[in-house]
Amino acid sequence: MAKISVVMPAYNAEKYIKQAIESILNQTYKDFEFIIINDGSTDGTKHIILSYHDDRIVYLENKENSGIVVTLNKGLDYATGKYIARMDADDIAVNNRFEKQVKYLDENKNIGVLGTGICTFGKDIKEQKRVFTTNVEQLKAELIFNSCIAHPTVMIRRDVLQKYNLRYDSEFAGAEDYYLWWNIAKVSKIMTLPDVLLKYRIHETQITKKKDEQYYKKMNRLMEIRFKDIGYAGTKEEKRMFMKYCLGEYDSYSEEGLKTFVNCLNHIRKFNEKNKYFDQKKLIKIFELAIIGATNNSLLDNNQKRNIYRYVVKSGLFTYTTRIKVKYHRMY
Repeated sequence: MAKISVVMPAYNAEKYIKQAIESILNQTYKDFEFIIINDGSTDGTKHIILSYHDDRIVYLENKENSGIVVTLNKGLDYATGKYIARMDADDIAVNNRFEKQVKYLDENKNIGVLGTGICTFGKDIKEQKRVFTTNVEQLKAELIFNSCIAHPTVMIRRDVLQKYNLRYDSEFAGAEDYYLWWNIAKVSKIMTLPDVLLKYRIHETQITKKKDEQYYKKMNRLMEIRFKDIGYAGTKEEKRMFMKYCLGEYDSYSEEGLKTFVNCLNHIRKFNEKNKYFDQKKLIKIFELAIIGATNNSLLDNNQKRNIYRYVVKSGLFTYTTRIKVKYHRMY
């Protein structure tokens, strides 16, 4: 039995899949099975996959296009390894990715999900490295707003999925990874390595993908679940302002809207003092960054922004150190 099960869905991926496959087959760590699920492709994807004659490849095929969630769960069901490594058919894994992730997970039994840094690239795209938070308590706190780990970089302990009966959920297709991380974070730790171990391809199908009404419904549903889990109901307006931040819609904030967002975060902070869902210091740090980011990137004029910072200071949400910093920079 291989130690790693690599799960890679593929749908009409003929343009890039060869690079993805070879980046896995050429890993310095060799003890893995490579589960490739052809999700009803209508191009040359199947032909390319079957052109490789490597005993580690397990080829599965959906008779028709079933979507990412069904395909991922099919891969999980076939996986036999201690660790499950995700891979996308348009990305490229650095050759020592598995070696570094296995070493870390072997040495840190409390980590259920381990991601890595990425380097974005693509046609007419300037390469840019991105390293995610490497503190487990801060990562959990960041989940309050969004998915803070790159899905195709992760390595997951299979026994965590089995013990708690966790799978990707079709209700949240398009944010299926976020929902899974949120659930895993309830029972285990999530961590990312500072190493950039995946080249994450950006191409036209991603750039042109639009957020439709269904996407917003899913994200609102996810927000409701998060609020319920942390024990805070929230008002309708607080939730609306909270979602603006989660979706990066900073330019639509009014001064009153930002104050409502601050109120929402302050209420969550107070609830967390009682239930200790998150590490309180890390949660406050995340909230401070969110307020500064939302305010500075809004379209409010400087006077309105100063009003927001005065309001936050008065609310008691900023730590003493942050109050000194914003005052030094004359933000209020």
